[in-house]
Amino acid sequence: MKKPTICRYCGGIIRLVPAADVYGSSTERLGMQNEYLYQCQNCNARVGCHKGTTRPLGDVANEILRLKRIEAHQVFDAYWQKMHISRTKAYQWLARELKLSEEDTHIGGFEIDTCQRVIDLCRAKMDKKGECRMKIRPKVPVCTDCDHIFEYKGQNPGQLGGVVVQFGEAYCTKKKKPRLLKRWHKMLRVPDWCKKRIRPSLVRIYDFASTESWLMHENLCKSLGREIGPTASRYTLSEVRQLDLDAYAFQKQVRTTPVEELLNVHLGLHQVVEVFDGAQSVILYKTLDGFVPTQTFDAERARQNRREQKKATA
Repeated sequence: MKKPTICRYCGGIIRLVPAADVYGSSTERLGMQNEYLYQCQNCNARVGCHKGTTRPLGDVANEILRLKRIEAHQVFDAYWQKMHISRTKAYQWLARELKLSEEDTHIGGFEIDTCQRVIDLCRAKMDKKGECRMKIRPKVPVCTDCDHIFEYKGQNPGQLGGVVVQFGEAYCTKKKKPRLLKRWHKMLRVPDWCKKRIRPSLVRIYDFASTESWLMHENLCKSLGREIGPTASRYTLSEVRQLDLDAYAFQKQVRTTPVEELLNVHLGLHQVVEVFDGAQSVILYKTLDGFVPTQTFDAERARQNRREQKKATA
C-alpha cells in the first residue's frame, strides 16, 4: 500500500504521527505506545499502520468509514473462526465473492459499500437465512406502578364513580367514569385505549457518545474474548424513527422476520435500538451473531448524554 501524502477528503497534507498524538492518555491502554498513524492535518482523516512498521493498513478514512471497516473486520474474523478455516482461505473465498484479486482484497482499503457487502456475505455464510432470528418471548404490557389503578377488595358490591364494582375487579380511574381492566395471568394488561400508549411507536437508535467510548468498548470485547453488554454511560441517542407496530407485536414478528427489515434501517455493530409504545419498551443490542434483547441498558440515562464533537486541528 502506497504511503498517503494528500487527503482524499479535503486535500490537506497527511503526516506520519505517533499514536500518542491521536489517542493521548488512552494510548497505553490501547497498546499503541510505539505505533504510528497517517493523519490529515486538516480534517483528521487517518489510517493506522501495520504493527511495528510505518506501512499503512489502507487508505485514510473519516470516522464513519473507520467504524464501518472495523465492523467488517470483526464480522469477517467471526466468520473464519466459526467456519474453522484459516484466515488465508477466508480471504481467498472473499476475493472470489467480491470478484477481486487476492492482492486487492484488503478490508483496510474498502469503501463503505464494499464493507457492507463483506458483512452481508459473512453473515449469510454463517447463517443460511442471512440473519439470526430472534429467540425472544413476547411480553404482554401490564399495568404496574400506575397511580390510576383501583382494585376493589370489599366482600360486598360497592360503588366507584357511579359504577358498581365487585370483589377482585380492577379499574382505571384516569377519567371520571372508571373503566374495567382485564386480567392476563392474574396481571392487569394495559388496554388498547390507555392514554399512555403512543401511536405510532417510537424507534430510538443509540450509538456511542464518542470515539473514545467506542474504542473502550471494542477493546474490552477483544481483551475478554467475548462481546460485553452495552453500558448506557457510553451511549447517546442518535436517531428517532416511527413504527406502526406496538412493542408486543414487534416482539412477535422479530421471531420470524429480521429486525432491520422490520425497522427499515441498517444498524452498526454494537448499536442499540429501542421500540417504545408508551406502555412497554423493547431494547435490542446488535452483536456479531445478530440482535439480542438486553434488560440492563438504561435508555433514559443514555438519552441524557450528548455526543462529543471533535474539532479539526489546523
